[in-house]
Amino acid sequence: EFAVTLPGSGAEGALVVARRIRDRVAEMAIPHVGEVGGYLTVSIGSSTTQTRTDMTLENLISSADKALYKAKQGGRNRVVAAEPEG
Repeated sequence: EFAVTLPGSGAEGALVVARRIRDRVAEMAIPHVGEVGGYLTVSIGSSTTQTRTDMTLENLISSADKALYKAKQGGRNRVVAAEPEG
């Protein structure tokens, strides 16, 4: 796992970048090694300080991580934005 910070990009801008990353990895058609077969894909969870009023770095990472696992559970090779929280 890795994190990308995009200061000032906003929620929509972050999703645009996340989708570009996912698409570029797919375009490279990197063979997946092991029993799975197919090609390497990426699942991305996106979060922004705009989703919560009490956002700390820990909350931001946790929010993105939850979105990442939703992306994986949804079939992988997806981008999922974190749900807004109060």
